[in-house]
Amino acid sequence: ARQDFDLGAQQLRRGAPTESVWQGRPDPNPGFVLNLPAFADSAGLFDCAAFAEAVETAVLTLSFAAPASARLSVSMADLSGLLCALGVAYGSNDARDIARALAAILRGRADIASGRMARLTDAIRPAPMDWPAPPARTRVPGLADAARAARQQALAVEGLRHIATTAITLAGPADALLGVETGGIAPAFSPLLPSGA
Repeated sequence: ARQDFDLGAQQLRRGAPTESVWQGRPDPNPGFVLNLPAFADSAGLFDCAAFAEAVETAVLTLSFAAPASARLSVSMADLSGLLCALGVAYGSNDARDIARALAAILRGRADIASGRMARLTDAIRPAPMDWPAPPARTRVPGLADAARAARQQALAVEGLRHIATTAITLAGPADALLGVETGGIAPAFSPLLPSGA
C-alpha cells in the first residue's frame, strides 16, 4: 500500500501551471512546467506515453485558460534529476541523446495539440519542421521511438494556433510547487570541489 501511495504522490507532482495561470492573471505567455523525474520509475523506465499526454494536456489547458495568448511556454524541469534517476551522467553523450528525444516529444506533442486547437479556431502560423530529427536510439527503452513518432505526427499538422508552444524557462514558483531539485535543463551544481573540499 505504501508503494502505491508513493507512486500516486509522484504522479501528482508531474506538472503545474505557472503562477499567472493559477492566480487567474492575464499573461501574454502563460506556461506549464512538467517535472521529468515524476515520469520515471524505480526500474529506470520513463513513461513516454504519459509524458506525451501531459504535454498535449498542458497546451489544451493553457489554450482554454488564456485563449488570447499566442505564445505558450510548456517546459521541462529537473532534467538533471531524471538523468540521475536513470543512472546517466549529465555531461555524457547518452544524456544529450535523452535530452534531444525529450525535446522532440515536447515540441512534437505541443505542436500536435496546437494544431488541434487551430482546427477549432484559426491557424495563425504554418507548422514548420525546422527542428532536428531526434536520435535514432537512447539508453531509455522506447524513448527514441516515442520521439520519432511525435515528430512524424507533427509533420501532418497543417497549421498552429500558437506562435510558440514550448520554452526553456527559469525556475519559478511552479518548479517549487513540484519540488524539483534543478530548474529546467540546468545541471545540478555542488558547493564542493571534486576533492571534497
